[in-house]
Amino acid sequence: MSKEILEDLKLNTKFSEDELSQWYENFKKQCPSGRITPEEFK
Repeated sequence: MSKEILEDLKLNTKFSEDELSQWYENFKKQCPSGRITPEEFK
């Protein structure tokens, strides 16, 4: 995740940088393509 996106998420959500980074790492492990289907999103 780019620094710009991370900064934007920190400013516009209640999540910390650590929380956002961990969430992104887990997402990339589960979805290496960076994409999910609508069913997977539910």
